[in-house]
Amino acid sequence: MKIDLTMLTGMSGPKINVTRGDPYSTDLDEAARMVRGGLAQASDTKGAKAVEEKIAEMEAEEAAAAEAAEKKAAEAAKKAAAKK
Repeated sequence: MKIDLTMLTGMSGPKINVTRGDPYSTDLDEAARMVRGGLAQASDTKGAKAVEEKIAEMEAEEAAAAEAAEKKAAEAAKKAAAKK
């Protein structure tokens, strides 16, 4: 699914060269990263809804990963304390 964005800032690189206000079409994953990073905004309501849902999914995955890392660190600390 391609998402149409309007750039909020300029970006340039080997495969992209856009300035503020330029239209840019990309896949949902990149669109979500760009919107979340404040680089762009969705150009239409359908795209905006898809991007919002993807961002929510990304944030849920990050929260789960952070929780798992905290649990692992707590278990490691508990094991280290038990060895003393």
